[in-house]
Amino acid sequence: MAGTVNMKKVSLVLLISSICLVGCSTHNPKNELAQFSAKGTQSTVADVQSSSESFSALKTTRARNIISPGFELDLNVIEDQNLNGKFRVAFDGNLELPYNVRVKAVDLTTTQLESKIQEAYAQFFRNPPTVQVKIVDHSYYVDVRGLVDEPGQYLVKRDSSLDEVLAQAGGLQRVGQDGQSARYVRFDQLNQTRILRLTDYYAGMPSGAIEWMGGDIVFFQSERDGALTAEHDGRAGYLQILGQVREPGEYQVVNNLSFYDYLARAGGPTNQANLKKIEIVRRNSQGQKSVTFNLNETEQHPELESGDLVMVHSQDPNVVIPNVTGIIGSIATVIFAAFAI
Repeated sequence: MAGTVNMKKVSLVLLISSICLVGCSTHNPKNELAQFSAKGTQSTVADVQSSSESFSALKTTRARNIISPGFELDLNVIEDQNLNGKFRVAFDGNLELPYNVRVKAVDLTTTQLESKIQEAYAQFFRNPPTVQVKIVDHSYYVDVRGLVDEPGQYLVKRDSSLDEVLAQAGGLQRVGQDGQSARYVRFDQLNQTRILRLTDYYAGMPSGAIEWMGGDIVFFQSERDGALTAEHDGRAGYLQILGQVREPGEYQVVNNLSFYDYLARAGGPTNQANLKKIEIVRRNSQGQKSVTFNLNETEQHPELESGDLVMVHSQDPNVVIPNVTGIIGSIATVIFAAFAI
């Protein structure tokens, strides 16, 4: 029985290796991967650029003169002094006013809101009331959740740093309930989501630039894919570097970084790294492509993209990279299930 189990394990390793090396070539891996990406109907790099452009567009969608959750407004109605006063726009964008009147104020100019309030109160007056609205405080509501000591909704300034927001929430929990501390932060802004590694933020990377819009949700989490929906699988904008590097893990894709730059971010190769056998696995709508190259041959270095899996193999052929099959995808998962029967 033990011999049968060992044979299954050997066959499993060989089969997974064959999957990883399908289409592998040392002739010109840079061109191979570039051509493979071009064939895909949806490029991972294009996804990342589109995401960046979308978040840049948030500034236009909700400019500083547009009413946002958290703004304090001064209301003045000449016909009824009871309506006068200062009112703050709630996190959900609603404005609660006297006489049980509620209006949706978010994403409006003051002029547009004046018309909306006038319409809401028209039933109480013989003639339409004269309404004046002025923004007196440009603060933004942010809902801070996850691995913080005091989760809740807080008022921040447009350019408040993540540190300032975190301080209001009592700071990060030293150890979460699952025994892990926060390593990532998720931002939900205007129905868009992005994930940021906290080390990237503290390193001052451009992706860490934050501009609050009001109604933002900030979630501090230990794992990158924690509490994410199926629409946001936690991979866009990042790649994996595994194997014989000092700090294997997930790293953010940054424009104009060379392969050496990414290798340095992963702590560099270990003493056991086989620099003649660097493997890159890339996936798109056309399937999966794997190429292997020699790091010493500089002209062959492929340009890394979002979603790439980089494997730095060991000089010892008996040393395998842990968890690589789980990252590569469902094919390997099916193989494992078959051998478990």
